[in-house]
Amino acid sequence: MRIIDYKSSNYDINLDNVVYGLQLQLLTYLDAVCKIEDLEPAAVLYFNLIEEKLDKRKTKEEIEDEIRKNFKMKGLVAADVKLIKMMDKSLEVGTSNIIPAGITKER
Repeated sequence: MRIIDYKSSNYDINLDNVVYGLQLQLLTYLDAVCKIEDLEPAAVLYFNLIEEKLDKRKTKEEIEDEIRKNFKMKGLVAADVKLIKMMDKSLEVGTSNIIPAGITKER
């Protein structure tokens, strides 16, 4: 189970805020759903809905890369290769373009 919060601003999880109880909303939702439905926790993520202004002088490939980076989710992901591959089906080795995770070697 993953919880995704759609934001109209650039937002990320701050672990200091979690420790001090100031940023628990997504983790609370994840915990509750996993307990009720007997699911494995996989991630809590923020998805930025705001498009950044793009430099029109860049190539099409550079612009597409910027767009992908802008829409990459931020947050916490379980350190489990199986779960990471379920969230980014195109990822084999390297860093995901979708979630804040990567795989260093094939398993």
